[in-house]
Amino acid sequence: MATGISQREATPIRKRFFAVFALLCLLVLPFSKAFGADYEEYELKAGFLYNFFNFIKWPDRSFDAPNSPFILVLVGGGGKEHTIEHALQNSVIGARPLKIITTNSVEDLGKAHMVFFLESYKNADLPRVLAQLKGKPVITVGEEKNFITLGGDINFVQKGAKIKFQINPAVGNGV
Repeated sequence: MATGISQREATPIRKRFFAVFALLCLLVLPFSKAFGADYEEYELKAGFLYNFFNFIKWPDRSFDAPNSPFILVLVGGGGKEHTIEHALQNSVIGARPLKIITTNSVEDLGKAHMVFFLESYKNADLPRVLAQLKGKPVITVGEEKNFITLGGDINFVQKGAKIKFQINPAVGNGV
């Protein structure tokens, strides 16, 4: 079967194609890892947060009305909160919509159902803030090494490429 290109002519074309492809991979891979890593991590954490809402039995007293939304407060900045907001926009948990509030302040956290303290939130008052939320129908989530020992309920931990979470054994007593 004649194709018009001899075997000798096809080999340099393949080599050039492979060289160009390899060069593109070398140029693109470092940037895709740098720009994609946080996005994938916080998309996954958003999924965890959504599932935490679904698996927790919330007392009626934690809502103002039968159609009140669930409230997730994201404390901290750095742009990662936008990824979580985008991933969870228009979410519904049971029959209730999910309302997301982003802030750098810890005022009025008692109105939330769940508070996620992003890694960017660095405040020496965190143990006091967590203590103030104890006994209220609020689940606190963090991603700091000592979050559970500081009084938090759920903590994200990274083990290699995997994201796992720790649960404070006393969490069942708060909600």
